[in-house]
Parts: sequence; structure tokens; C-alpha cells
Amino acid sequence: MGYATEQTLTGFSCGQGPLLYYRAAEGACATLETDTVPFGCIEDLEVAPRPPVRMEPGDIFVALSDGMVDAERMGGERFGTARVIELVTRHCRSSAAELTAALRDAVADFTDAARAEDDRTGLVVKRR
Repeated sequence: MGYATEQTLTGFSCGQGPLLYYRAAEGACATLETDTVPFGCIEDLEVAPRPPVRMEPGDIFVALSDGMVDAERMGGERFGTARVIELVTRHCRSSAAELTAALRDAVADFTDAARAEDDRTGLVVKRR
């Protein structure tokens, strides 16, 4: 959950990862690892949210399902986190919608539009 008036992003990741955070001022993308095991693995799992992150103008937060990162082309090569980071960095001046489309198109091109074996879901948040 984020706070629009404070321009902060707060949350946690249970098995979802990697999470990516592009800092416009630095022109670099950091990888945030998961906080704990996936939901459903441990009954009554309690997870504390991470400290809020203040999103500065141009900063981008990306959360992708493993179906995006693990998408494979013929021969078994995975799309991978490095390609996602490269795309986020290259499209950092694009809108969140344009970056989402670029990620979707890149995965489709990489896999030669093969039918997905897993969901390919993504969330892109960009601070104006």
C-alpha cells in the first residue's frame, strides 16, 4: 500500500521477487529481495512491512510475476532479471503504461510469442 499525499511506497513481498526500484537521480535500478516465504507456505504467517520509501520524481517501482522473469525461449534461456533492469533503465523516461507495454512486448519477442507456461503479470509505479 502506498500513500499518495506523502509520495511514499510501503509494502512487503512474500515470495514475490525480485522487486525493482529505479532511482531517477542515480540512473540506477536496485533489486529488492523478498521478505519471507510465499503466502500459503506457513499458516498464520506474520510479516512486517518494510520502512516507507520516498519516491522522488522519475522513480519507478516494478513488481513482476515469476512468469515474466522466468519466461523461456527455445533452448531454455530465461528472460531474466538483467533484461528487466536493462529495459527499465532504457525506458525510464516513458510513462508507467509505456514501460509496462515495453516489458510485455520484450517478453513476447524473447519467447517468439510462445504460449505462456505461467502467468505474466506486472505492476509498474512511476512517480511524476
